[in-house]
Amino acid sequence: MTSSPKTFLLGTGPETFPYQFQKYRPLILNYSSEWDFVFNKPHNYYLELLSEQGIIGLIAYLILSVNFLKKKSKILIPGFVGFLVSCFFGWPVVSTAILFWLFLALAERNAEL
Repeated sequence: MTSSPKTFLLGTGPETFPYQFQKYRPLILNYSSEWDFVFNKPHNYYLELLSEQGIIGLIAYLILSVNFLKKKSKILIPGFVGFLVSCFFGWPVVSTAILFWLFLALAERNAEL
């Protein structure tokens, strides 16, 4: 990720984590039972965003999240906070990505009412 300023700012592109991680893979993993595994996800969505979309993409995601929390929707905020915590300990798939955008759309709709 910090191999160049361009990579730090813009990332390496979508779904490139497995290719980029191999350069920085710790040698201690070669002595474990997972020595021949290809790690395709970092088990933390925010680290994946940082490596694939760079600091600009991560900041944009965090700005969207903070703006959502400022809407003060009493019904949606607990679910959204749970979503953000689950992204910290896992990685989203298509259904969780849809859930993120659905949360944002529902908050915007409630703000108009």
